[in-house]
Amino acid sequence: TKAHRGLLGEKDRLEPEKIKRYSEDMARGDKFPMPVLDYAGKTQEGAHRAAAAREFGLDKIPVMIVEKASQ
Repeated sequence: TKAHRGLLGEKDRLEPEKIKRYSEDMARGDKFPMPVLDYAGKTQEGAHRAAAAREFGLDKIPVMIVEKASQ
């Protein structure tokens, strides 16, 4: 969604070479850690893996979503 894409900052541009490599690794059966959207910390991790999964043909992938910081 747009809200998710909004977490990507200007410095976090996706690298096509990395996406291609990850997609090829997925085709070989390699496993990857789950991407994380951290709304509390306003960060995300795993955008290249998510893009590679989309390129690989997956419509959905599991993503950990953090909405509030724990105390």
